[in-house]
Amino acid sequence: MLVDLRFLVFEGESMLEITKKRLIGSYAGHYILLLRFDNEKGFEYIDPASCDTRPKWTEASTLDKARKAEGTDEDVIVVQNATSFSEQYDRMI
Repeated sequence: MLVDLRFLVFEGESMLEITKKRLIGSYAGHYILLLRFDNEKGFEYIDPASCDTRPKWTEASTLDKARKAEGTDEDVIVVQNATSFSEQYDRMI
């Protein structure tokens, strides 16, 4: 999913980190990979371009704002996955 990084806030992110992203100024296009949705937590995602490869959670309303930001064109690529990642990994070994 293409998002504007300035608006993507994740659970546990500090106000300093949020402010630094917002100071970028203009559109900061960024692709993330959504993993799952939880009614209480929102969306779990990973950021392939980040040094921190741990999954993060963001509220649905926050993700929607980042997804609909000017410049994103609301791009989403949907991939159907019939088996879990761990099952696929086990087959590769």
